[in-house]
Amino acid sequence: MNQQVYFLLILFFYSNQIWADKNVFTTFASPSIQNEKRDFFIGNNKEDEEQNNCRTQFDPNHPQSFEPNKTFLTFYGDSLGDLINEFAYGYFSWDQYLTLMYPAVEWNVQNLAHSGDTTFGLFDMIKTCAASKIRRVRFKTSPNVAFEIGGNDYWQHAILLGFMPWKFMDVQERITFNTRAIIYALRHPRRDKNVLVMGNFPNLSYSPSLGHIKNFWVQFATHPDPSFKANMEHLHDNQKTAMQTDAAILGSLSFLQPGAWLSGAAALLFPVDLTDMHGPLVNSIIQMKQSYNNAINKLIAETHFQDLNQLKSQIKNQGLSPTKQDDWYWTWLYVVKNNPSMISSMGMFLNQGPLEEAVNEVNNVMGQGRVHFLPMYHLFLREKDCFEYGWCFVGKPELYADEIGHLNYLGYLIWSNHVARKVVELNWHRSLDGGPPRFDGAVSSDSDDTEIKEIIEAKPVEVHPSNIDILILICLFTGKCW
Repeated sequence: MNQQVYFLLILFFYSNQIWADKNVFTTFASPSIQNEKRDFFIGNNKEDEEQNNCRTQFDPNHPQSFEPNKTFLTFYGDSLGDLINEFAYGYFSWDQYLTLMYPAVEWNVQNLAHSGDTTFGLFDMIKTCAASKIRRVRFKTSPNVAFEIGGNDYWQHAILLGFMPWKFMDVQERITFNTRAIIYALRHPRRDKNVLVMGNFPNLSYSPSLGHIKNFWVQFATHPDPSFKANMEHLHDNQKTAMQTDAAILGSLSFLQPGAWLSGAAALLFPVDLTDMHGPLVNSIIQMKQSYNNAINKLIAETHFQDLNQLKSQIKNQGLSPTKQDDWYWTWLYVVKNNPSMISSMGMFLNQGPLEEAVNEVNNVMGQGRVHFLPMYHLFLREKDCFEYGWCFVGKPELYADEIGHLNYLGYLIWSNHVARKVVELNWHRSLDGGPPRFDGAVSSDSDDTEIKEIIEAKPVEVHPSNIDILILICLFTGKCW
C-alpha cells in the first residue's frame, strides 16, 4: 500500500470528539473555553457547586434571569441558536425576532443553546441537571421547550464521511436515536414539558447551477442596514407603548402576521401591507420589511449564474480517477474537498424523515400529542437546484453568514417567523395564564429527594471504519479489487 493510502487511513481515526441573553452560553470562544463555561454552569468543578449547579434563576428580580411567571418558551440547541444575537450573525435576540413576527405577544425566551453541542451533549446536560437534588431544584425551564440539534454530529465525522460516504446511515441512525432520547427525557413525568422538535437546516454546498461555494458566496457579506438595526433595537419599547395605547393595532398585526414572511419554500418576501396603519410599532415594522426586501433583491441580483455544462466539465476534468475506475468516487472526493459543508448538508437532509418519525413514536407511546415537529429544511433550500437538478440539499446562499452553515440575520428572520407561528398555533404563549409551572419550572421541589431515571439513554455518536470499510477503500484507491 502506498504512502497516500496510509495517510488517508490515519485520517479516519482522527475525530474531534455559556451563555448570553437569558442564560445562553457565550460564543466566540475556543472549544476548551466553551466546555469550561458549560462545566461552570453545570457545576462539574467542585469550587462551582455552591454558585451554579444548573442554576438558571440567579435572582427573581434580575431581568436577565429566568422568570417563571413570564418565560413560556425555552430553546435548546447548538451554535445556530446560540449565535442569534452575535455580531455578523443574527445581531438580535430571540425576543426581538419573535416580537417582530408576532407583536401582540410579549415574548420572553430562555435560550439555553450551546455552541458545539451534539445530540449526546444536549441529552447529557438535561440528564446531568437532574442528577442531584440541588441541580433538580435549580434547573428551572419553561413548560414549553423547542430544540434543533444534530449538525455538529455530522461535522465531527466529516473526515470519515468524506472518504467513506457509505457510512452516512450509521451517523444518521445514532442521531435519530439520541434525538428520541432527548424527547423522552423532556417528556419524563418529572419534567413534563411540551416539546417542539425543529427540523435541521441545509448548509451551503456545491450547486449544480452555481458551482463551488467559493465561486458564488462571500463570507459575512450580509448585514442589517442602519434602519433595520435601529428599529429592532427600539422594537420592545414600541411594542410596550402599543400594548398600552393601541391594542387595535396589535390585533390587526396579529391577524395578518401568520402569513407575513413566507407562504412556502419558494417565497422570500415580507409582503404584509401595513401602509394604512399608524404608530411607532407599525412604522418600524414597515421600515424593517423594506430593508429585508431590499437586501434579498440585492443578493439575488448579485448572484452569478454559470452554464451547467461548463460546471459539469469542470468537475469531470478535476475529479479524474487515477486508477481509471470508479469515477463516481473520485468526483465525490473532488466535490466535497472544495465544498466540505456539503457533507453535513446531505446528512441533515437524511435526518428529516426519521426525526418526524421519532416525534410520532413518542406521541404514540406517551400519548396526549404533546410533542410536535416543525420542518425547516425545505425553507432554506435553493429551489432551482432542487426542482431542476434534483440536488435538494443546497442551501440558499443569501441566508448564511459563514460556510459552516450558520445563519445571517435574513436566515434568522425566516426561522423566527415559523417558530412564532407554530408557538401561537399551539397556544403556548398562553400557557402561563394559570400561573407559573410546577416548582417554577424545576424538576423537583426542595422536599423531594426522588432520583430521576431516564427512559432511554443517549450515546455519543461514534462511527469507526470496519475491516470491510478499509478493504473497500483499498480497492477504490488501488483499483485492483475488481
